[in-house]
Amino acid sequence: MAKYSDNLYQNGVAMPAVLVGAYDVFGSRKDVTTTDKDGYFEFNNLSQGQYTVKLQGCGFTTPEDDFLINIVAGAGSSETDPIVFNDTPTLAVTENSTPYSQIVDGSLNQLTTATIVLHNLDVSAGILSNITLAWKPNFQTQYNNNLNFGYNSQLSEVTNNGQTATYTATVPMYDASSSIYDFKVTFFNVAGTPALKGDGSLLEIKHDNVTFNGVPDVQEYVEVIGASGLTFGESGTLNTDNITMQWTNLKELSRSQFESTYPSNISTTNAFGSSVTLTYDMVQNIDEYGVFMFVSTVGNPPTYERPGLNNGESEANGSWQFLGNFSTTTVNITLPENNRVGLWIGLRQSTTGSSTLT
Repeated sequence: MAKYSDNLYQNGVAMPAVLVGAYDVFGSRKDVTTTDKDGYFEFNNLSQGQYTVKLQGCGFTTPEDDFLINIVAGAGSSETDPIVFNDTPTLAVTENSTPYSQIVDGSLNQLTTATIVLHNLDVSAGILSNITLAWKPNFQTQYNNNLNFGYNSQLSEVTNNGQTATYTATVPMYDASSSIYDFKVTFFNVAGTPALKGDGSLLEIKHDNVTFNGVPDVQEYVEVIGASGLTFGESGTLNTDNITMQWTNLKELSRSQFESTYPSNISTTNAFGSSVTLTYDMVQNIDEYGVFMFVSTVGNPPTYERPGLNNGESEANGSWQFLGNFSTTTVNITLPENNRVGLWIGLRQSTTGSSTLT
């Protein structure tokens, strides 16, 4: 049998003398105890499976106070016993359907969220307590991102009698188009000892070459600043008519900075929707930035999220306005009142004496 322990708090205050019972999926009580003066309690007679913890006393009276725990433990295991799985666990990582962007550490970085699913978590020995998820861009050698999940307390979904665990992780993007990551998971018992393979080496479950598509690449390096009520510098309702828009000057990046930030270059589209790949050598030829504003007349976004129209195309939801070419990376804009607007930035390059808008 396995032990489970925790501390019971309410509004940050330890709750003593609360009757705490563990009930299996059939509603049968399998263990019961009482919290001490520090709110601490422990169960010592639980086998592997999912349990509902029910509370009585000190204001705990309704089913809303109940919570689930999951025990993954071998029969007769102690907190120090090494973890032995019945079958080798598996790891599957997928990008969630709605990625997003956010300012991180003072610079605009793209983020996305990943769903982490683990299978075959039933053990024949030991008590599974914590799971560590690590990931890295696939072109790097070191895993430089880590998250630790407490198996019982941070599980968002448990199925198959505790054998399948689902987590959500926030992943920073490193590229303007898509990013490819390698993931790995390690397992620990209550004492913090990692699970090992049969040959004594560390058990690591991996899922490599996972592709995240993120959000449109213009949001990778463009943000609006100085605008009240704007969420993450990308979208929202403005409480002012005047905003300042600022973007990264790609020309100022060194080759190493550019290639480490955009290892597969920048995949984007030009003003007419044609695919364009920007390399380090190309951005060194930037002369200025062209800025356009879309003003909606019907409250809808533009049919084409770019200012250039090809033959046969029409923009029924409003019109694009050219605000000018700028050699700096900051522009002050006065917005029309009570209109939905969008902003588009292009790069003007001179390579053969002529200027092109990308």
